[in-house]
Amino acid sequence: MGILYKQILLLKKRMKGKKLVRKIIFRITIIGLLFLFVLGLNSMNLLGTSIVVPPDIEIYVPKPINILLLVSDQVSSNTDSIMVVNYKPVSAQISILSIPRDTKVKIDNEYRKINSAFWRGKGDGNTKAGIAQVVDCINQLFKIDIKYYAVLNLKCVRMVVNELGGVDYNIPFDMKYTARSQHLYIDLKKGFQHLDGSKVLQLMRFRHPNGTLTREVLNNMKGYDGGDATRVDNNQKFIKEFFKQKAKPEILLDIKRINRVLQIIVKNTETNLKFTDLIKYSKSAAGLASGKMNAFRLLGVDERPEWYYVFNNTFMNNSNRTHVDAKKIITKYFGLNEIKKAG
Repeated sequence: MGILYKQILLLKKRMKGKKLVRKIIFRITIIGLLFLFVLGLNSMNLLGTSIVVPPDIEIYVPKPINILLLVSDQVSSNTDSIMVVNYKPVSAQISILSIPRDTKVKIDNEYRKINSAFWRGKGDGNTKAGIAQVVDCINQLFKIDIKYYAVLNLKCVRMVVNELGGVDYNIPFDMKYTARSQHLYIDLKKGFQHLDGSKVLQLMRFRHPNGTLTREVLNNMKGYDGGDATRVDNNQKFIKEFFKQKAKPEILLDIKRINRVLQIIVKNTETNLKFTDLIKYSKSAAGLASGKMNAFRLLGVDERPEWYYVFNNTFMNNSNRTHVDAKKIITKYFGLNEIKKAG
């Protein structure tokens, strides 16, 4: 990602004093935020503005792509979040499939949780090998064409939230959990409050309190069941609220702030998307304001005592909470073809 950052700085230097670079940096930042908070991008109404492209950079409407988006754990080498993102530029649709961390897969002929696939494949630092291992695990569950990836760390999330001034959010119940081995300390009080980046991470990482999950405890958790699946669902709810508050002209057109956000993203992300790719997709992103977002989650059943989540060939459509056949959803929303009509 350092190469990408140098390319951006070079473009800024080459075009110093021109409004054009501000528009390009703004659009690239939007695509960067797509990787970081992809679930809320459809609410950015500013994406309809026009952009003038430098004559030496060829821009065209690119084909649909699937991007593997991973968020790495702060302490362990596991991936805290695993998503496949499909972007269809012509029909202006984003589709997201969240895969619970405990999903059961085979790695080196042994059953493991999918959240360990990246570091097991990465070994001594080979990111491409780690990505290949994750893609292999996903293809054990369902066949999907993935050529691009973005790996972010949790520090990136915290820093971006702080740079954008935090977010107001209603914590549904007291959230308290401690795991010293992970340096994880969650202590959030119930009620509407302002969350900084550290508290946002606490909210997004919470699964259940310490101790036994009795019926009384579960009743007080208002929708959480202690598993990763409901954590994913509630994270989607938070991310949408975050974008509702932050996708405003006074924030997104603050060029100095947006540049700082961009620098945070590119310095804390590993990806095989090139600078020119970001410009191409930022150009076609103009239609996202009128497009549609489709959000799905892999469904399964819990397997004890190993605490695996076993895929049952079904996805949940998080828009209407219905259960849908996985193969049909993969073909329609994650195939590298366009959808003529949104929906």
